[in-house]
Amino acid sequence: MIKIKVFVFKKKKVCIILISIIIIIIFAIYFKLKNFQMYTYIDWNCLNNDSMKKYTKYQLIENLKRTSKNKNTLVILMHDTKDVSNSSLALEDSIEYLKSQGYKFENFYELM
Repeated sequence: MIKIKVFVFKKKKVCIILISIIIIIIFAIYFKLKNFQMYTYIDWNCLNNDSMKKYTKYQLIENLKRTSKNKNTLVILMHDTKDVSNSSLALEDSIEYLKSQGYKFENFYELM
C-alpha cells in the first residue's frame, strides 16, 4: 500500500516560494539535459517536388536542378511512391546530373 502525504499550506507566501523553487529546478534540469542531446537534426534542403503534382521525368530533373543550386551539401527529398509523380523514372538521370556537378554520394550516417 502506498501512502501519500498531502500538505496544505495556509499561507500564500509559502506556496509561492515552493512553486518558484519547483520552476527553478525544472529549468535547471531542462538546461542540463539540453546539453546532452543524443540526436542530430538533419533536414532535406533539396527536392524534385514529386509530391506536388504530376510531373514528367524531365520536369522532375529540372526541379532538382533548380533546388540544388548554390548548395555545398544536399539532402534530397524524393518519395518512393507513384501516387503523384514517379521519381524512380528520374533517379538515374538525377544521379548522373549531380555527379556531373561535382557531388559525391555518401552514406547518410557517416555525415553525422
